[in-house]
Amino acid sequence: MLKFTSDCLKYCSDVRMTVVDVISKEEISKSQKVCESTGARFVVRKFVKE
Repeated sequence: MLKFTSDCLKYCSDVRMTVVDVISKEEISKSQKVCESTGARFVVRKFVKE
């Protein structure tokens, strides 16, 4: 997934990696660091129970 993200950035300027806020803050922080290493934008999405 990281290579795919990096490859997408060659063709698109707005590439995002996301997580849903049901994971721990520690996991969110780790995910953000991984995302930043690719150059993509990091987004935390809210879980919406329907």
